[in-house]
This record gives sequence, C-alpha cells and structure tokens, in this order.
Amino acid sequence: MRKNVYQNKDDSNYTNLLGLFSHEYFHAWNVKTIKPKIFQPYDLEKENYTNQLWAFEGITSFYDDFFLLKAGLISSKKYLSLMAKNIDDIYQQKGHEKQTLAQSSFNAWTKYYKQDENNWNSIVSYYKKGALFAFCLDIYLCQKSQGKCSLNDVMRYLYQDYLSSQQGLTENDWPTKILQLTSIDVSDFLNSYVYQTTPLPLQESFAHIGVELQEIEHHNLAFGAVF
Repeated sequence: MRKNVYQNKDDSNYTNLLGLFSHEYFHAWNVKTIKPKIFQPYDLEKENYTNQLWAFEGITSFYDDFFLLKAGLISSKKYLSLMAKNIDDIYQQKGHEKQTLAQSSFNAWTKYYKQDENNWNSIVSYYKKGALFAFCLDIYLCQKSQGKCSLNDVMRYLYQDYLSSQQGLTENDWPTKILQLTSIDVSDFLNSYVYQTTPLPLQESFAHIGVELQEIEHHNLAFGAVF
C-alpha cells in the first residue's frame, strides 16, 4: 500500500517547486503530444497565437497539484488550501469580469506577458482560471455520466487520438471529441465559461465532492466539509 509522505513542515516554496516539476512533466502529454492544430509545426522564431491556452496550460495547471495529492506528497487539506489561494487570486481582481479564457489565451503575448498597472482590472490568468475551469469540467463530466467518465478519460482519449492521427486540436474539436467519447454535449458549458465571463460554478462543483466553499474575513476563502 502506498505510504503518504507529506512534508514535515509547511514549506510553500518546496510545494510550489514540486508543482512546477509536475506541471512541466505533464506537458510531455499535453502540448508535447496533444497540441493546438495551429501549432503544427511549432514555429520557434515568432510568437504563436491560439485561443486554447486555457486547455493546454490551464488543464495542465489543474493536474500539477492534483498529482502531488495523488502521489501522497501533499495532504487533502494542503491541496484545498492551494485551490483556495488560486480562487482568491482570480476573484479578488476585476479582470475575470472583463476577459474570457479564450481572450486571455489569445492575448498572452500582448497582455499577460506585458502587464501594466491596469492588469488587475483587465486580464485574467489562463493558467489559474484555466485550472479552475478544468476542475469544474471534471466534476461536470462525472455528474453527467453518473461517475462513469471524467477529465482523466478525456485526456487519455485525446492522447491516444493524437498518437493515431498526428493531428492537433482545433477549438471545435474539444466539444466534438468529448461528445464522441462520453456522449455528453459540453458545448454550452464551454461557451459559458471559456468564451464568456460567466462565473465558474465553483460552489456547486465543490459541493458535489462534499466540500463547502466559504468566504471568510478579508474575502479570503476556506473549505469545510458539508457531510
């Protein structure tokens, strides 16, 4: 039986480093293999634009800390605290009300990596909000399939599909391929949360796994069990 090896102390820097290793390692599948069609082939001599960084960076950002949890390197409490910080970082700024995940992805070169004093009011991170979207999508798939399908199944399917076809993904491929695999239509879900600024269904998603999202003093967030 796997033994949990939680850190003896709350060393946030070390946890962040492990998360970075996990993030970059997962890119071997999500970006190194599964990739936007527009990136075939990669042109390393100039900027490459895509609306899909919410998937290729955001989904990867969802899995990086999740893998630390599954590997027993961090506790459930620590994992939820990392998610709470992520939510704080997004929703204490006004940018999430102004910029969609698709826009954030496309404007990475001109806005995200060239931030100014107004960035809090105008942009949102496709890494952080993309990770939260991936979490909500995972829960949505589990709910609609009655626990038979998850985001894990989607990523495995996309990986195998790329190995056989060697074709990258267009934006329209996401709902199409998810439908092929799960028989679940996620078109409206993607439209609401990727192409519009509709607030993510975080309360409902956490409640599905028995966790209550609570706002505490200074607008910070905490989690509590609802069972």
